[in-house]
Amino acid sequence: MVEFTYERIMSSSKAEPSWQKVKKKALKTKVLQDNIIRVMSFNIHLKDCEEKQPEECSWKRRKEFVASMIRFHHMDLIGLQEPTKDQLNDLMHFLPEYDWHGVSLDDGTEEGSIDAILFLKNRFEVLESSHFYLSSTPEVSSRGWKAKFIRGVTWSKLKDLKTNQIFYFFNTHFDYHSILARNKSAQLLREQVEQISQNYPFIVTGDFNLFPKMGGEETYKILTRDNFLIDAQFKAVFPHHGPTGSWSGFKEAGQPGIKPDYIFVNKKINVMSHGILADTFDGKFPSDHMPVVSEIEIFN
Repeated sequence: MVEFTYERIMSSSKAEPSWQKVKKKALKTKVLQDNIIRVMSFNIHLKDCEEKQPEECSWKRRKEFVASMIRFHHMDLIGLQEPTKDQLNDLMHFLPEYDWHGVSLDDGTEEGSIDAILFLKNRFEVLESSHFYLSSTPEVSSRGWKAKFIRGVTWSKLKDLKTNQIFYFFNTHFDYHSILARNKSAQLLREQVEQISQNYPFIVTGDFNLFPKMGGEETYKILTRDNFLIDAQFKAVFPHHGPTGSWSGFKEAGQPGIKPDYIFVNKKINVMSHGILADTFDGKFPSDHMPVVSEIEIFN
């Protein structure tokens, strides 16, 4: 098995398979279109920044763009980071075919920032949903390991109404300021996912804040150790599409080497494609992050 290190992700396309290998693998892979689930991880940026950066990140300007990207790219499941309830209500206005689950990390209600899971109502049934906190006391609202903010994980147990497959979906946002918090969060995430998912297929989306100059390699290695969490980019049949980085800062498409956002899966999920979307609207980005997307198939 080829080991895909953090350095290879950040620096080159050598980790990608050749087109000849892709062709052979694609011909051997039998996937029914109905089985495909299109997954997105997207940090849409807090609404509250408008006073500091009114032109760049005004939610009034961005909200239709964010909704348009979700619909145009036919996403089935979306892990959103940073939305407030107001932002989610706006998205539901534009996207009535979706519903969402999530709570504020501050107090367990729907106020404040919410790491939400969006899903197509006619595609998925929510069998169970909950959340836990990234701290030494994950069952109660708490800040962990020198993190600046309370961080957590939202999860849902879902049934695919097309295939009757049952799987788990986790969505998170790691702390930006503390490498200790990110590393501890990575270990706790692994433990909780293993305990909650109970040997079912699972998907993990999130803004993990894995910046190269902030210890991103170390945290990535914890997450992917022993292939418990598999980076969807390197399980995909087809080569990665789009920029190699997912950070735009509202200014530049996919700044090379800066990829805080990921989709991870386990061994019970096939990955057909993986990409980062660099869509702009009149030359402006809808967020300071670009969405990471993947087409996956769940199998027995």
